[in-house]
Amino acid sequence: MGITLIWCLALVLIKWITSKV
Repeated sequence: MGITLIWCLALVLIKWITSKV
């Protein structure tokens, strides 16, 4: 459960960074 949450947060972070650059 916790790992899934971290995965979701990581994916959102990567998407945000890639879209920002």
